[in-house]
Amino acid sequence: MKKGPDAVDKEVGQLLKRRRKTLSVSQQALAGRLGITFQQVQKYEKGANRVSAGRLRDMAIVLDVPVSYFFDGLVSASKQASGPLSELTEFVTTPDGRSLVGSFSRIGNAGIRRALISLVEKLADLEMVKESNRNATAQS
Repeated sequence: MKKGPDAVDKEVGQLLKRRRKTLSVSQQALAGRLGITFQQVQKYEKGANRVSAGRLRDMAIVLDVPVSYFFDGLVSASKQASGPLSELTEFVTTPDGRSLVGSFSRIGNAGIRRALISLVEKLADLEMVKESNRNATAQS
């Protein structure tokens, strides 16, 4: 069996981070309530350190969720916790992600939502072309 953090540790860390941000709690504040350093919270959120059962229970109490919150819909240990879902989860925990999702969800007109999606996709494609051109120029 492999030692150290694995896909499950990373997923639990992402769920911890998501819940903390949803409640607008800083790493420092969470750490203070748990009696640990904010660096330890960072390590848990990145999946660099495993969270013990007792610490997970304490986190659940402080974040006002059942312990099962950290395991509901969890990626199985045999799967890699990466790819589009992982990237999406990470994005929506950022200030830009929360702002975008919150604003987008308030738009009731489906046509406007589709137009915005199309615009964002075109802008992303344009950025990819620009980056590709920069890389080609740098290699010359």
